Amino acid sequence: MVITETTLPCAACDATESPSDADLRMAAEEKALRHLNELARAHRVSMLGEMVSSLVHELGQPLVVITNFAMVARHAAQALAGEKRQALLDALGHISDHAHRAAQITRHYRDFVRRADSPCVSTDLNQLARNVEHLLQIEARMYCAEVELVLDPSLPEVIADPIQIEQVLINLVKNAMEAVAGMPDGRRNVTLRTARGPDDTIEITVSDTGAGISAEDLDRLFQPFFTTKSDGMGMGLSISRSIARAHGGRLEAANRPDGGATFHFLLPIPLSQETSS
Repeated sequence: MVITETTLPCAACDATESPSDADLRMAAEEKALRHLNELARAHRVSMLGEMVSSLVHELGQPLVVITNFAMVARHAAQALAGEKRQALLDALGHISDHAHRAAQITRHYRDFVRRADSPCVSTDLNQLARNVEHLLQIEARMYCAEVELVLDPSLPEVIADPIQIEQVLINLVKNAMEAVAGMPDGRRNVTLRTARGPDDTIEITVSDTGAGISAEDLDRLFQPFFTTKSDGMGMGLSISRSIARAHGGRLEAANRPDGGATFHFLLPIPLSQETSS
């Protein structure tokens, strides 16, 4: 049996509220906003870590090449004669030393941001899905999107960092709501589903009824700094995939046959849970 829960689109917000109901709603929205701010700070930390890791990777190879060419040039300069020989050797030595120091600095920053990882605990993914749906109710009304939860109540808990997993789900659901924003009425649907996945995993899927993803963009979707948004940084999906991999899982995307896209987020079931379920 699965549990289906639905967030109504923007038209449902016109119902008349009593003063006490309005106060409760405002308090709940303020609490949700504070939690979103905490998640935003966590996202910025993750983004910093991902950007540093990307820069270390991208800069590592050219720094090695610079060092190697400096060594080759110094070896060739040994055969030179004249007063400028030592000056050339000194200059090439400085190039090699500074390239080596730059590589050490980038590795140091990468190791520093990696030490900021949060501890992993036993986590209820269905509850995280409910949290995300609740936190994004304001955005759902803004995009006039209908968000549906389809949850498998029999799922075991996973060992994970709940803040990071919540961060991934928020990113995927917000992207899905943006994807359906320009669609006609009746095609602004987002579905967040939990279920047993293949190979002893739990699969969380986020599906939308938008225009889908072009084949060219699908190949580059998870690359750092790639974005189809005019104001985007192109780090959200890259960070999300890194979080999935850090948890021993994976994050993939595919187009739906009837239109729209689906993101598949798989996390491993702990061995103790596998044997007891």
